[in-house]
Amino acid sequence: IGISPEYVKIDDHPGENTLSGTLSRIVEEIRGYRCFFQLNDAQGTAYQLDAILSKSDKYIIPTLGSNVYIHLSSEHLVVITH
Repeated sequence: IGISPEYVKIDDHPGENTLSGTLSRIVEEIRGYRCFFQLNDAQGTAYQLDAILSKSDKYIIPTLGSNVYIHLSSEHLVVITH
């Protein structure tokens, strides 16, 4: 599954198109924050997801190690197959 990092949003509760993850790294950039999240599926496989959170949005940037819900906008998801 692919999605541009700017379409990944932090949510305060689980829901449709939402994954649970842990914030593992934050890099401050000129226009926003690049946040790296560690995700695990039900089988224990680990995935990394990065998101760009704009400084102009009213996000409260979570602290490192925080568990968060990550919303993936369905209209911006792309399924990539071999």
